[in-house]
This record gives sequence, C-alpha cells and structure tokens, in this order.
Amino acid sequence: MPSSTCTPYLDLLRRVQSPQENEPLTGDAVEGSPFFDLLTARGYTFDFEKNIFLTPEGRRFRGMMRSYQRYLSDSIYTMPYLLGAAEMSLGKTGATLDGVARLLADNPNWRCLIVGPLEVVKNTWPDEIDQWEHLKHLTYSVVAGTPAQREEALGRDTQITLINRENLQWLWSTIHGAVGWRWHILAYDESSRLKGFVRQTPSVKYKDGKKIRVETNLTEFGVLAQARKLIKRVVELSGTPAPNGLIDLGGQAFILDRGERLGPTRTAYLDTWFDECKYSRKITPKPNARKQIMGRMKDVMIGLRSQDYIDLPPQIFNPIYVRMSPKHLKEYKDFEKTLVSEEYDVEAVNRGVLVNKLLQFANGGLYRSDPDVFPAVRETIAIHDLKLRALENIVEEAAGQNVLVAYSFQFDKERIKKRFKKATFFDEEPNFVKKWNEGKISLGVAHPASIGHGLNLQYGGYIQVWYGLTWSLELWDQFNRRLARPGQANKSVFIHVLMAKGTEDERQYALLRTKGVDQDKIVDAVRVRLNSVNR
Repeated sequence: MPSSTCTPYLDLLRRVQSPQENEPLTGDAVEGSPFFDLLTARGYTFDFEKNIFLTPEGRRFRGMMRSYQRYLSDSIYTMPYLLGAAEMSLGKTGATLDGVARLLADNPNWRCLIVGPLEVVKNTWPDEIDQWEHLKHLTYSVVAGTPAQREEALGRDTQITLINRENLQWLWSTIHGAVGWRWHILAYDESSRLKGFVRQTPSVKYKDGKKIRVETNLTEFGVLAQARKLIKRVVELSGTPAPNGLIDLGGQAFILDRGERLGPTRTAYLDTWFDECKYSRKITPKPNARKQIMGRMKDVMIGLRSQDYIDLPPQIFNPIYVRMSPKHLKEYKDFEKTLVSEEYDVEAVNRGVLVNKLLQFANGGLYRSDPDVFPAVRETIAIHDLKLRALENIVEEAAGQNVLVAYSFQFDKERIKKRFKKATFFDEEPNFVKKWNEGKISLGVAHPASIGHGLNLQYGGYIQVWYGLTWSLELWDQFNRRLARPGQANKSVFIHVLMAKGTEDERQYALLRTKGVDQDKIVDAVRVRLNSVNR
C-alpha cells in the first residue's frame, strides 16, 4: 500500500485502538472513512452508541480505558496498598484488573485473590475479563457453589482466584491457614464490609433466653488480618467506603497497613478520635477528627466521583406518602409510646426492637411469636395494604415500562408475590440479570442486600421503588445506582420511595440523606479530579 494511503489508515487504526489518546471517533467520521470497509472486513464492529470499535470477538481495546480508569490502574500498579473510593459506574472493576494484570506480568509467580459479593464474583468480574482484549489471557477460577465445587476450583492453579466473602473462613480452614496461603495480591470489592474491626465470632450466644458458650472462629476480617503479613499488595474498592461516617474507616485501614495509620485495634481507633456518651452510648467524632484521620489516609486513599468524569442520567427521587387510617395511626402511636400493641398481641422488649416493629407496622404487617409454643413459631399479622396499593398505582402508571422494587421484610416479599402474579424475584430466578436487561421482567423484586453490589441493570428499565427502606447507606446508595449507569437509554431514572406518613419511615429516609452528606465529605477529602479532555 502506498505510504500516502497507509498514513491515514494507520491514523484511523490508532484512533480505533486508543480513542482516549487521539481525536475521538464519531459515527459520521467512521462511515465516511475510505477504510471503514477495510476495518469491518477484518472483523471490527463499530458501536454507534459508544463511538468505539470492537474486536471481531466483541472486546474492547486497552486504549479505550478512560483517564480515571488509567489513573486507578496506575495507582494499583505503583502503590503497595490502596483504598479506591470510586463511585459506581466508573469502571473500577476493569481498572483493577488492568492494574493486577500489569503486576502479574511483572511477577509471573504471583497470584491474586479477589473477594466480593457472591453475584459479583460469579458474574461481574468474569464478564469484565472477557470484555477486554488485553485481559482475555488471564486465567481465573470462581470458588463458589457446593463444597465439592469450591474444592475443585480451589485446586486449579490460576492467576486469579475469585471467592465470595462468606467463604473466606472456609478457605482459611481448607488451606490450613497460613501454611496454604498462595496469594500475593488481595483485591477486596466493597471493602466497607471490613469496617467492624472484629477478628473473632462471639463466644456466647442466646437460645430460648439462655446464654450458651460456643466455640469462637475467625471472622472474614480475622482471616484477612491473619493473612495480611503474607500479602504483598492490597487493593480495597468501595463506592460507599464510609456509610456510617469516619468510624467505618478503621478496619479498612488496618487491612491496608496493619494499623500504621489509624491504630491496630478498634479500641485504639475509637479512643484516639471518638467520644462516647456514657448515657446513650452514642459514638461521635472528636473535634478535628475528620481532618486528622483523612490527613493520615490521604496517601493511601483516592476518591473518584462520577460527576467529575461521566454524564449519568439524573436520579429523580419521588417520596410517595401513604396515610394510615385514624384507627391504625392511633394503634401505631400507642405502640410507639408503650412498646405494647394490645390490638395485635405484640410486645417490643426494648426500644431497638420497637424501631424494627414500627417499620413493620408502616409496611403493613407485624411479626408475632407465641412464647408458649416450643420451638417458637413466628406468624405475620396483616394490618393494612397501603403500600401494596401504592405499588399497584406505580406499576399501572409505568404503562408497560419495567419496574425494579426493593423490599425490607420477608412478609413484604410474600405479600408482593401474592398480589403481583407476574413479579420475578431475584433470589428465585438464576438468570435475573440477563432477563431483566433483555426486557423480559416487567416487575423485578429483590432485597437490596442481594442485588445492591456491582450488578449492571441499566438496560432493562429506569423505574425503581423502595417498598421499604434500609438503615444502611451502603445498600441505599448501591441499589439506587443499579439503573443510573452508563448505557441507560432514558434521560432520567425515577426512584419512588414509599413511606407511611407520621411513622418511622420518615426518620429513616431523613437519616439516609444525612449519612450521604457525611460520606461525601470524607470522599471529597481525597477526591481526585483529572485534567483531561477525553475523560
């Protein structure tokens, strides 16, 4: 091919493989190029929605990584340990795999252990490996399923081992602790799980009101604390690193640096930066605690906010209030005041239990246990169906658009299942994600703890409903971001929040919004804004 012709072709090929480092491609420019047919003849396909070429196998090139992904990858590659507080939709899974792949290339004998929520390690991480041309060579095994399946996967010598966090104790026991530990890199997905700083399970449990001593075991934090001295690199990832504020950082920091920055124990961490009210036992940060803690964490923690880099559809929150009848509202207020509901024969043994009971009441039911029956039998008392009717209205107004619902209590699920015959439940449909994204699920229902982390559901709809709320900012934030992600076709994502007027629902909603402000301040202290045209 003559050089005068070859140069434009090579220029286009560079733009195909590294659009972040060259002038971005557009559909018009590509179709108008004399080499478009040549590239497509070689098997390349052009995604007109994302303005990128894909390989014949449908994979992306490494040059297509965004600037913030390359920054995170570089940080993982160069830093011995890192807490990446990257919000959802910023591609931290692909960036982490890129950094890990570079480390494995430099150290062929190294192995990487990736820990995360079950559905994420089974689907999200393997899918991400398969989506990139430069990562397809990575070998991995998913340690999940039955004990036999886990042992088979664990027995394979792969570069990457993926395991759900609930199986960490099983892993430690199976490999006989430090003797069998073979991983040089630890990547922990959704690291706020480590916030508790608890190494051992309790030595006492209560059964039928009696205190029983039981054998203690290592918690998942305890396993990682034991293994930490054997690990050369640590990567912690979280879109919600501090759902309850500064108090959540202590445990995560310990797994990073073994206590160098924030202390070796929870007690040491609390004594240094927190005060506890001797009456309410409430723990609050001392003056200047945020400045001091974030000052110590700044060199090992980076914050990436989606609003700095990508255009996501706005989330439009729509509080929908249902109003209980005067009779039910009086019953609720009496229960709140006395801790006893005479009408439904339910008693709350303390204020903590009462709060949960009041949320049940707001949702339309109450759990009741008969103390005279052994073993205790729990039954559900139906009080009202106001939220069911509100959900019916939302589904009707959606006019055929798919709706994703989060529930709180098991009786919520049972009542939704009875009322909505076409509802599909995440924990009962093994192909839920695929079917949802294909538009085959008109009403998807899940508990936020099971569907919140790392799942891409943006292709199946744009309407979400909180049937009942959660106290966890992490679950609140994660569930809210399942649909508001890159690839969402609708201009906005609507999030309806069902609340019973004058009940604990309203306080719970207000607290979630306050917690979000506190976490934003923490992430902003280590926030990274990259100056790049092609973000």
